[in-house]
Formats: sequence, structure tokens, C-alpha cells
Amino acid sequence: MPQEDEPYTEERSSNWNSGPRNEGTFPTHVVLSDEDDDKEEDADSNFKRSSSSSIVGKGESVSSVNETIRDDDSMGDKTPKGQVASFQPNGDSKTLPTLSLPNSVLNGECPPSEDGMKLPVDQTKVKKENENAEFKEHYSRQFFAAFAANFGAVALGAMLSWTSPALPDLRERKSIGEISTGEETWISAIALLGAASACPIVGFGIERYGRKRCLLLLTAPFLFGWLLITLAQNIWMIYVGRFLSGFCGGGGSIAIPVYVTESASPKIRGMLASGFDMMITVGILYIFIVGTFVSWEWQAVACGLIPIVFHFLMLLVPESPRYLVEQGKHSDAAKSLQWLRGASSSQQVEIELEELTASVNESKSKSATWKDLLEKSALKPTALAVSLMVFQQLAAIDAVMFYTVDIFTSSGADINENLSANIVGAIQVLATITAAMVVDRGGRRLLLLASEFFMVLSLGSMGLFFYLKKQNNDEAPENLVWLPLASLMVYVVAFSIGMGPLPWFENIIICRF
Repeated sequence: MPQEDEPYTEERSSNWNSGPRNEGTFPTHVVLSDEDDDKEEDADSNFKRSSSSSIVGKGESVSSVNETIRDDDSMGDKTPKGQVASFQPNGDSKTLPTLSLPNSVLNGECPPSEDGMKLPVDQTKVKKENENAEFKEHYSRQFFAAFAANFGAVALGAMLSWTSPALPDLRERKSIGEISTGEETWISAIALLGAASACPIVGFGIERYGRKRCLLLLTAPFLFGWLLITLAQNIWMIYVGRFLSGFCGGGGSIAIPVYVTESASPKIRGMLASGFDMMITVGILYIFIVGTFVSWEWQAVACGLIPIVFHFLMLLVPESPRYLVEQGKHSDAAKSLQWLRGASSSQQVEIELEELTASVNESKSKSATWKDLLEKSALKPTALAVSLMVFQQLAAIDAVMFYTVDIFTSSGADINENLSANIVGAIQVLATITAAMVVDRGGRRLLLLASEFFMVLSLGSMGLFFYLKKQNNDEAPENLVWLPLASLMVYVVAFSIGMGPLPWFENIIICRF
């Protein structure tokens, strides 16, 4: 290729024309020699007619001429067709600098720079943007991945509500002997102690070993816990089984939302994250229905099947792409994103991978200490995250789920207590499905406020019913027998649209995004 200020010769012209050419790529500079004066004058004449810019005097600088020379003969076949040239008088010779420009620039699609020259475009970036513009993201695999992970929440819901149908059966059949009220309370509460103890362990595990691997490892002790309950010969076997199942359920409540939010696209992240609470309600309804027909031992068997299904579902989905980037496994992260987004090649998710890498690098560059939590910028989101989870538990959802059947039994209503529990469970599932569909549209704050208002109203109504019942010599008021069922229905609906799903989702967003 001719160098700057090097004379243009017929030999060079012939060599250049005979060599391989790419459209829009030309020599850096073309210098006309004295031997070409006649052709130079013709070129000057044609250039003046075709250019919209005025010709400046000798010694003056011409910033640019954005004009396409369409005539092959205008430069005596020495200027390729479609060349964008800048004309500058230079004493006895003229220098025509040429640029390597794509057709989009020649057609005026590239914005001019400050001095008027149309700038060249990075062809690699344009190619990536074109590939991503043509790529239409598919959500089906993200829905499947979220379903697989959230299926662990079915096991959590079944674990939480197992005592509701099981305790009345234990009390009635005396399969392991008489159990006191205190022992019944421990059967319910020890699962929550297991869940609390899982938080620091699983929190460390998901950062060290990965979200998917931790969820897979939790399935074995989960299954063993239910096996102990099924074969229980005394109260201590039930205690140990409940602690193990609570530990695994609590660990899943940490790892599952993290996996889902890190794997989902921003457009559907709220919907898929809300699926966690929805699947908890599915587990609650599942055990309520099973408990209507079988004994507490077979209820434990039915609960033990859920971790097995969950394990095989998780084998079918990839690891969280964010975790893989954090570990420096960029090729694996690209494959994970490609699978999740339904892309045909890793190039189609390259831009998203670069953004994810930048986000991870930014997070790693900001080291924090406990003292930093007291800073104003960190104090408010930390307080919000903690408060949401505290108020979720203070809403008494676990107590209601543990003793749903007993609540209806003590109300003195004529309706069957197991049927009432099934109705409440079904309403809760429908409410969480609705919440999942509106969480990205209705606004988090509005849903939380509405949720809290109606929960207060329903719990107050239920408390009023039991107060009136006590004042009436422990007889339910005849005109208010419907109130416990109605109150619990309103309660679970209100909880499911706000305080149920949103704290899980919002805490992940506050802490990680």
C-alpha cells in the first residue's frame, strides 16, 4: 500500500487494482505526480462540479469534503468508485487522503465529528450490535430454570405446613405415645431453629461452591430428615427429622432466590423471583390435600418425594452466570447465558456478558467493612432489607400455617377443618400467581402497603371472633361462624400479594444489583 507523500505511479495503481479489495477500503494517501498534470486538471474540474463545498485559496486548510465521487473517469481511474476524498492544495501536487469507511458512512448514516468529517465506524462493534439486534431473546428456558430452582420452595412449604394436618393425627392415633402440648410446640418450632442455623452456612456455601451445587447438596439431608420422621419410634426421631428438614428448607430459601434473580433477564426478573413464594404456597396446598386422606407417616413420605424431584430438575439447568463470572470462568458463563437466553451462539450474549463482568468487577473493587454499614448510603438499604424480613415473620404466617387445621377446629364452625385448610391453601396459590404477574407493573411499595393493611384487618377480625367466643361461654356466635374462614382467606391473599414474595426478591435486588 502506498505510503504518505510517496508518488503515485501506474505500477502501484496496477498492483493495487489487481490485488484483493474490500469495499470501502482504500490507500491512506494518493499523490499525483507532475506527469499527471492533464488528468489532475480534469479531476479538479470534475471535483468542483460535484462538491458542495467551496474551494479555498492556496495555503488555507479545508476541513473536509463529504462528497461521493460517482464517476470512475473523474480521476482517470485512479480514484476508486465510491471514494470519500478530502481535497487540499499542496503547491505543485495535490494530496487526496482517503479513508476506510463502511457503506453506512458513505451514505451519510454516521454522525459527523466536530470538524465536519464523517468518522469511521468500528466494524467489530457494528457487527456485534447487528447480531444482537437480530437476536430475539427467548424466555422459555429461563422459566424452566426458575421452575426447577423454585421447586425447592415446594419442599419448604410442605415442611412448614406438615404439622398442620400431622399434629391432630399424632394426637389422635398416639402412634408414638402421648405427646404433650409442649412437645407439639417443639415439633413445630424446631424446624425454624434448623432454618435459622442454615443461614450462615449456606450463605458461605453459595459463594464458595456455587448456587446450583449447594442446592443439590441440600437434597440428601432433606430426604434423610423425612425418612427419620417416617420411621419415627419416639419423639426425638421426629425432632431430629424436623431439624434437618428445617435446615435444608431454610438453606434453600437463601440459595433459590439468589439463583433465580441472577439467571433471569431484568424484564421478567420480578415475575420469576415471585415464583419462589408461589411455589411455597403450592407446597402448603400439597400437604393440606395429602393430609386430608393419609396418616402423618405417609404425609412424611409424600414430603420426602419432593427433594428427589427437585434434585433431578436442578441437574438439567446451568449454574448462575454471575457466579461463574465471579470465579473467572467466562467461557462457562457465556455458555450458561447462551442456554438461558436461547441464543444460537455465544456472540449473541457477548454484550450482556461484558455488562455482567463489569458489574462483578465493580462489586469486587468496592471492599466493605462492618463500619461501612453505618454509612448513610448503606444504612438505609440495609435497614429496609432487614425490616422487610422481620415484619414478614412478625406477620405470623408460620403460626397460621403450622396450626391452620387447629384454628378451624377451635373456631367451632360446622365446616370440615381439613376442607377449610384446603380452601385457604388454594386461595393462597391463586393469590401468589396473581402477585407474580403484577409485581413488575403494580409497584413494590403499593403492593406492600396494601398487603399490610389487609393483613391487619383480617387478623383483627379473627381476634375479635375469638374474643366474642370467649365472652359467650366459649360458644361461637351463630351469626359469625363464617368469620374465621373469611378472615384467613383475606389474610393469605394479602400476604401473598406483598409481604410474602417481595421481601425475598427486594433483598436480593438491594444487596446484589
